[in-house]
Amino acid sequence: MDKATKKQLWTLFILTGEDWRDRNISKKEASRIIGELLKEKKEEEMKVVRAIREGIKEGKKRYKQTKEPAMVIYDADLEGRPVKGGNVYYEPEFSGCGTAWVEWSPGNRKFNNLMKRIAKKYKNLGLTVTKDYYGNWVMFVEGYGYSNGHIKRTIAFYDAIADKLSELGYNVRVNYRLD
Repeated sequence: MDKATKKQLWTLFILTGEDWRDRNISKKEASRIIGELLKEKKEEEMKVVRAIREGIKEGKKRYKQTKEPAMVIYDADLEGRPVKGGNVYYEPEFSGCGTAWVEWSPGNRKFNNLMKRIAKKYKNLGLTVTKDYYGNWVMFVEGYGYSNGHIKRTIAFYDAIADKLSELGYNVRVNYRLD
């Protein structure tokens, strides 16, 4: 029986996080295990890609269906008091300006790497995955970043994606910033 090579043992360590050097396995057995682990990894990637695609599709529906409140906006001084004789603006749909995104804590390295790989590999999804100022990982979808007056719709869009990823067991949430 030929023992597993150092390269195979290293690959098993990378894929499982366990030390395989003390286990007496053959080259053939190591190849079989590596093949199964890579297949599982690919299947997990495809599940996440499907979830993101479904989330984007559902998010676009939610974006269109979300009703925003009417708003009356007054010219105001620096302390927020209406200015006498100032203009009054009526916006039939306005929930605020800002941006929203899906975020997750940096603790799950496997998920971080998976999301970075998906963003790089599946460019047609229009994803940007990066770290924010506070160390969390964030995901933006092209065309749904900054919202000029429709933040409620943008949050609804990202909620759909977060819901789909949460169904797979990932701990993600939607966050936003008003401008």
